[in-house]
Amino acid sequence: MPRPSVVIAHSLYPPHIIGGAEVSTQILAETLGSRYEVTVVTVGPQERETVEESHGGVRILRLPHHNLYWFGDTQKQKSTMEKIAWRIRDVYNTRQGRRVQQILEQIKPDLIHTQNLAGLSLSVWQAARRANVPIVHTLRDYSLFDPIPFRSYSMLYHQAARRMSSAVSAVVGISEHVLAEHRKRGFFRDAAAGVISNAVTPSVQAEQLYLERTITGGPLRVGYFGQIQEIKGVRHLVEAVRSLPPELVSELWICGDGPELAAIRELAAGDARITCTGKLSRAETMRRMSEVDLTVVPSVWEEPFGRVIIESYQVGTPVLASRIGGIPEVLEDPSCCAFDPGSAQAIADKLRSYSTLSEEARRHHSVLCHAHSRRYGTDQLLAHHDELYGRLLYPAEGAAAWRQAL
Repeated sequence: MPRPSVVIAHSLYPPHIIGGAEVSTQILAETLGSRYEVTVVTVGPQERETVEESHGGVRILRLPHHNLYWFGDTQKQKSTMEKIAWRIRDVYNTRQGRRVQQILEQIKPDLIHTQNLAGLSLSVWQAARRANVPIVHTLRDYSLFDPIPFRSYSMLYHQAARRMSSAVSAVVGISEHVLAEHRKRGFFRDAAAGVISNAVTPSVQAEQLYLERTITGGPLRVGYFGQIQEIKGVRHLVEAVRSLPPELVSELWICGDGPELAAIRELAAGDARITCTGKLSRAETMRRMSEVDLTVVPSVWEEPFGRVIIESYQVGTPVLASRIGGIPEVLEDPSCCAFDPGSAQAIADKLRSYSTLSEEARRHHSVLCHAHSRRYGTDQLLAHHDELYGRLLYPAEGAAAWRQAL
């Protein structure tokens, strides 16, 4: 008996990565690939032919970009007018829609699971409807109602996306917050809705670092890991550490790159405790994360999820984070580990409070955090999607009938 077939559609697919959405989509595709025939439809840099590849048990179809430029080209500078023209065409790219419809009619999948749509355009939903293929959509960010900081275009895209979202049969938020933000704006009115958190694949290195982790009761060694940009709130963390004596915070490691790096280095100048490393390799980032007492996530924008929190927990490092967006949903204990966003004083207060914990209390917290990270594994991801697909495709019989079909 053939395995059920799923098409996953997303703007980009590794090795082309802009952010966490691409990583999460790959994890989803390869996890589903253990049980389903998975085809990923994405967009490549080429202008004419569709490129077919295979990786991790997944068939990958990279469509031509059919626009002024490729969405994944982050190196080439584009003028404002070029960006606006690209975006207008991307609202409903008929060439992409026709090609996706052809693929769906050839494969005849049980369903299509769309993710971010930039580069593919909203035409994907209409293509699936014409091909009579049920649609599941995962909300990984806010791009359906706030795609770019250009108000007139965002309003146009918002209205078009909201109208076309009526084609979607089931919608998934990676957090309650991101789902609620869409539902209150009128998206997916007729769709079944639920939350399935991202999976953060544990590594052998992370587990080994957790086992080797050294915990002390002295001054805090603090780390920040991620993009250095204004919305990440790194400035507030630096100001908080500068306001505290070395007896409370002995080190702050800021690991990452971004447009605010030079400004952060200038702000940190004169405080020998603060080191800006720039971008590190994945392995080096994990090692550094395991060596600090705390990871701090000081975001001032509404993060849909918070992957770095789970990555930190995997090596046993507790996290203090902003009480904003989907972040509190990911924290092991938001009542004690969350602070008000945009406040250096709020961060300093949390650091001061944590510094008073004994070595035994810190060790206990590390164990709890590591255990919490196991809730975000691929086994749970697969089980939740089995349940979702079953309810969608077998509404009368329920998910049990779907599991029998598997």
